[in-house]
Amino acid sequence: MERVLKKNRRPRTRVHHTATLLTSRSGAARVLVAGGAGNVMGLSSMTEWMDVETGEWSLGPKLLAARWSHRALAEPDGGIVVFGGKRPMSLNVPADTPPTVAAERLASGAAAWIPAEVPRGDALPSPREGAACCQREGRTLAFGGMVGAATCDVVDALGDDGAWVTIGRLQTPRAFASATALPDGTVLVLGGFDRRAEDVLVADIERGRW
Repeated sequence: MERVLKKNRRPRTRVHHTATLLTSRSGAARVLVAGGAGNVMGLSSMTEWMDVETGEWSLGPKLLAARWSHRALAEPDGGIVVFGGKRPMSLNVPADTPPTVAAERLASGAAAWIPAEVPRGDALPSPREGAACCQREGRTLAFGGMVGAATCDVVDALGDDGAWVTIGRLQTPRAFASATALPDGTVLVLGGFDRRAEDVLVADIERGRW
């Protein structure tokens, strides 16, 4: 059954954004919608909060740089990191704008984003957009993505030290797929953009096989 949200303000129409559920230390739950692009605003650095309890919307702190097709990671302490995607030099985005490795962080309760590359090293090991991401047993995994006009097949994991490491390869390169952690510890990678993106892949991360 659909839930009708309060219209105290209308959230901006956007695509290729992220929407991440964050829970504060007090237990309050909010969804942070970040970045993306729209017909009116172009590529955006805007963020918006939705209060899960009331359904009300409010503006959040702007990203350091507009980006789209990025990914977002909720942190255990209520903070959030966004990484990858496309980051233009201006809002007039050329078609050949390269993807970025850059990451930025918003700490729980903070009023502004900060670069996340130092000292934790949350930047991706290679620039890309449209990677499929999920968390498995507290570990963040990124599958594939797109670099320029080519899809890539790398599988990266974010370690406890905040550094990414490449741990394997997809059988089929793809971008804009989905990745879902399953109860048995494997990861389901489905769909995406590539010639063979109809393949359904199940990753056994511990054994390093599909």
